[in-house]
Amino acid sequence: MVNMKINYPNSAMNNESSEPRTIHIYPQAFCNQHCSHCYTSSGPFHKEAGISPEKYFPFLKYAFKKGFNTISISGGEPFLYKGLESLVFASKEIGYQVRATTNGTVLNDKKIKRLLPLIDYVEVSLDGTPELHNEIRNDQEAFAQLEKGVEILKKYVERFGFTHTLTSKSWDSLLWLTEFVSRNGAAKMTIHPLEISGRATFEMRNLEVDQLTLHKVFYIQNYLQNKYKHNLELQMNVVHKSYLELHPEIVYVYSNVKNYADLTLANAFKNISIDQHGDILPVGYGFSPQFVISNLEFFDPGFDVFREYMIDNGSQLKKLFMQSYWNMVNHKSKDYFNLRETLIKDSWETKAFEFV
Repeated sequence: MVNMKINYPNSAMNNESSEPRTIHIYPQAFCNQHCSHCYTSSGPFHKEAGISPEKYFPFLKYAFKKGFNTISISGGEPFLYKGLESLVFASKEIGYQVRATTNGTVLNDKKIKRLLPLIDYVEVSLDGTPELHNEIRNDQEAFAQLEKGVEILKKYVERFGFTHTLTSKSWDSLLWLTEFVSRNGAAKMTIHPLEISGRATFEMRNLEVDQLTLHKVFYIQNYLQNKYKHNLELQMNVVHKSYLELHPEIVYVYSNVKNYADLTLANAFKNISIDQHGDILPVGYGFSPQFVISNLEFFDPGFDVFREYMIDNGSQLKKLFMQSYWNMVNHKSKDYFNLRETLIKDSWETKAFEFV
């Protein structure tokens, strides 16, 4: 590995006890691939330049002071975002850890190679065996290009991993996938069940993973974690409702709060997102806009927007999360839930005025 890592001593994450509080940034919807499962519906037809990197700087400085310490840049394909270098440099100067999610196909560029050592963790999207990966990516060269991109990551970044979108066609390839990931020196593989949102709503609904398959994958994941425990971390983005019953705080983290002015937004939410329109939202991309925190265009660094947001919306969000929690633990036919996906869907079915 080429050691070109640059250390930033002011980074909050240099303190190993600091828990990640992540801002997920989607600066543009432009991508060189047209993936059937893309929850942001990104693709080559989005020609917009994306949000200017300077638009992020005031908010990122404010959010860092308020407890957020990580940014994760996605898209679209983040390495096609023209403002990526400025965004990464500014974020590192502020003190953030920087992550990026990529399809791995556009890394063979001198400018990108110079930038890669500044990124703390790169996550590569992997959809299955070569044939299935190419099919989902609508590109017969996608897997071969991904392999070339992985070779570049081995040389220029300290840590990288893979995220696999689990479908009814890919679950039985997990042993092959994990061997591929381990053989290529990745630090982590995340198994993320297909979300029926964005383009997948129309193109992949028939590939959604059922509960029986999730039970199988849960046991396969545990077997694989034990097999590769010395060199690879495996994470599955689902939670069993029996675990939720024991740990309701992972759904509504501020159940006992009475005065929302005393609760910082970074303590209430481990994740917030900024979409390609500049809207800042809790939980993740696609959360209902009725709960928007702010917008980059109108953000005023002299105004404590997080505090005012919790005062105005804390009670409503608490009730939303409590209702989602009870729906999950009392569900008759589902045992496993993707918390992010569930909360986002429930946010659209909730009317804020009902909580007043």
